[in-house]
Amino acid sequence: MKIHFETLVVVALFYCGSLAATPMPEHQLNNTTADQKAITQTVLDYVEGWYSADAKRMDNALSEHLAKRRITPEGQLMAVSKAWMVQETGNGRGRIPAPEQGRKEVTILVQTSTIASVMLISNDFVDYLHLVKIGDTWKIANALWDYRKK
Repeated sequence: MKIHFETLVVVALFYCGSLAATPMPEHQLNNTTADQKAITQTVLDYVEGWYSADAKRMDNALSEHLAKRRITPEGQLMAVSKAWMVQETGNGRGRIPAPEQGRKEVTILVQTSTIASVMLISNDFVDYLHLVKIGDTWKIANALWDYRKK
């Protein structure tokens, strides 16, 4: 039996559309304003810390178990740790002349009471961030990023 590419696309679109149309159970969502503000602030600490070489803000935003990765042009998986991010932030690797003017578009894609998925578009990068809530504090646990096409 031969399946045509167009058939697969139609089936995939139908499946994705049906998932999008299926509401999440109420107990899986926790979109409180306080949590949304805290998630956004954590992401802003991450990007604004990078822009202003503020290692303390970067440190506060990241989980001890951070996994930050990207695919290199050679197709290799590159990973950096929290220690590297904090050190390079303090060294000014991401510093820009006017940090307050740096691009920082934060979009919360999905959120429950203990996890959130966020997209961040900054001057040079696109980051997909997974945050976890430990106690009352949100931290970035995973980051998948790439350079942003300008």
